[in-house]
Amino acid sequence: MIGTKELKKEIKRQCRRIKKGKQYNYNFLGFVENTRLTPEVARLFTVITPEGYTYYDWVNGTAKMKDFIKSVVEAK
Repeated sequence: MIGTKELKKEIKRQCRRIKKGKQYNYNFLGFVENTRLTPEVARLFTVITPEGYTYYDWVNGTAKMKDFIKSVVEAK
């Protein structure tokens, strides 16, 4: 099960790859594929459209995800 601790490690790993030029942007699709997520982590990827439809954005995440990434990167 992936929780915030594992997600923080993955963000730091991807941040290093971005700084080295090996990766362009964050992408969590391969990281979360076929794994269970804690509800807290799942909410970071859950997008609700104005029409009320819900889907997961594994590549970009939500605004909360962007804030979470920013807090992890700044905490280094």
